Amino acid sequence: MSTKYSTIFASKLPAFIADDPAYSRFIQFFEAYYNWFDDTYDIYGLGEKLDIDSGFEQFYPYFAQDFLPYFPDIDTIATDKVKLIKIAKELYKAKGIPDSFKFLFRALFNVHAEVYPTSQFILRPSYGRWLVPKSIKIKSTDSNFLHINNFKIFGETSKSIATIEQSKVNGKFIQIYISNIQRLFMSGETITILDYDNNPVYFFNGEYFPYTDKYPVGSVKLTSKIIGSLSNIDIVPARRGKYYTVGDPVVITGGLNTQIANPIGAKAIISEITTGQIQNIVVTKGGYGYRVAPNSSVIVTNDVSGTADCQVSVVDGSLGSNVAYISNDCIENQLFVNIGAANYNFSSTANANTQLSNFFNLIGYPVYPIIAITVLNGGGGFTSEPILNVQSTFTANTNIQTYNCCLL
Repeated sequence: MSTKYSTIFASKLPAFIADDPAYSRFIQFFEAYYNWFDDTYDIYGLGEKLDIDSGFEQFYPYFAQDFLPYFPDIDTIATDKVKLIKIAKELYKAKGIPDSFKFLFRALFNVHAEVYPTSQFILRPSYGRWLVPKSIKIKSTDSNFLHINNFKIFGETSKSIATIEQSKVNGKFIQIYISNIQRLFMSGETITILDYDNNPVYFFNGEYFPYTDKYPVGSVKLTSKIIGSLSNIDIVPARRGKYYTVGDPVVITGGLNTQIANPIGAKAIISEITTGQIQNIVVTKGGYGYRVAPNSSVIVTNDVSGTADCQVSVVDGSLGSNVAYISNDCIENQLFVNIGAANYNFSSTANANTQLSNFFNLIGYPVYPIIAITVLNGGGGFTSEPILNVQSTFTANTNIQTYNCCLL
């Protein structure tokens, strides 16, 4: 309890004034002044009156003027005036964020307000950003889960929280599409649906009840478990495998939760395969009857792009052998020679009595097995192992003659 200042004034004076009789009228004057001041302005107990928890409502407008400038009349607001003044600092520090607007409407009008960024409702020409929807599946068929749009979902294990955009029935489960995800939810964890103030959501006969201490008998809190399922499979770039075709089954092993009774394994098929080019050719069987380019050409028969270019670069000369002799003459050169002529102008001497097999000048043509084929251009569009056909040729008198050889 504060004491009136007029009663303690004399004790506050210095000793040389209080003990000197010459100052007695001076002291009496100030005692009379403070008596008048106490009675006129009622400053008795001012320290207690300045304490906001003391409940002197006549001071609330002054507190509001100092701590809540530009605020409506404090007597007209819906919330507790003392609490509002005491948290004024935190309110101004948080201004501009969505929660500050929600608190302001709750304090002024005692209503819930939802804040939507205007950027979500602006049509932006040529705005090419594409948002991939994210969703989770829950093990429930409760129809109340179909009325939870704009509520929140909370994971009890991961402590993650997200905004619910939409929910729909998907077979024996319910699929919930979410946004504003704080962190990843965990497979198999229990989730709870929360309202705008992060309180559990209760439903009764398909009707939502705001948070309260009492709910209708039979109302249920919306909670369930997340079903862990594969959404996509990432292929390790260094181990993509070979020779797959679209529609081939994919075998998925491991990963099932052993604590779940009768877990259901995932099934997948290959929907798309990559195309490639020839990187290298390994000769496993050299055959026989070949020479290096340009006398032997490599034909790639299943190159979609048609640009693969390979050539025989190395042959095994230690295993050379001659193919059947090839004529160095060409019958086309005798186009205007009459039958029965004395000389048919072949390289060898021939007349009307010479057999045809002896007319031609034959040469031996050494050929070998192939050791290496070089890839000059790998081409493209291959979805399976390419087929190679190597053909050997011999040029005589500007004409190309092809002889038999063993194909790779």
